[in-house]
Amino acid sequence: MSMIVAALIAAAPLAAAPLTAALIAAAPLQDLAVLGARVADFSGGPAAIDPRLRLAACAQPPVIAWRAGAPGTVTVDCSAPVWRIFAGTRAALAHAPVAPGIRRGDAVTVAAAGAGYRVTIDAVAEADGVPGGRLRVRDTATGARLSVEVQPDGSVTLPGYSLAPAGR
Repeated sequence: MSMIVAALIAAAPLAAAPLTAALIAAAPLQDLAVLGARVADFSGGPAAIDPRLRLAACAQPPVIAWRAGAPGTVTVDCSAPVWRIFAGTRAALAHAPVAPGIRRGDAVTVAAAGAGYRVTIDAVAEADGVPGGRLRVRDTATGARLSVEVQPDGSVTLPGYSLAPAGR
């Protein structure tokens, strides 16, 4: 008897797999054309949404916002069921702030400061960045990669470090 129970338990995941796939296939999907139109209305231009996506239908209208640090990209968030996608749009590039900004390949000085110290390193931007956004840089001395924040004045800092004057 215990062998039969063990065989049934072992087979249960296999038997449930087709049922799970059938339930997923039967669930209503998000209309990507409608989603693309909403992104286009938000951004003012056509949206690039991968037509191969299979997203569960959002119960409420999804929230669309500009993605910080990624000009030309918006986030589309659904709260029920929970999913998030990123959509590119050409029109957004014209509206994205570009100055002061950091361009890929720019030499930058990364700063971090705290009570009684201030540290700077020379680095090279590995991507474009806009004020308020983050980007990756490569330390020119060690080759280490860091994630930094672009400040409103175009400088870059390590997240979480104050730039208060040393000694305060």
